[in-house]
Amino acid sequence: MKLQEMIELVQKHHPDLGDVEVIKLLNQASDEFCSRTLVLDEATQFNTVANQRFYTLDPRIYRIL
Repeated sequence: MKLQEMIELVQKHHPDLGDVEVIKLLNQASDEFCSRTLVLDEATQFNTVANQRFYTLDPRIYRIL
């Protein structure tokens, strides 16, 4: 389904919502779906330092397996 089709479907049930608001809501729903289902799976690498115990991670990281 294309973005315009999703916008039209939402506006069919909520005609008071504008395109920009619908897009923001669709993006939020997509982010929540990905977070809950762990559908986004990515590997990354970073350099470590001897005797350093803690590292700052990207705030988009939901879970480390």
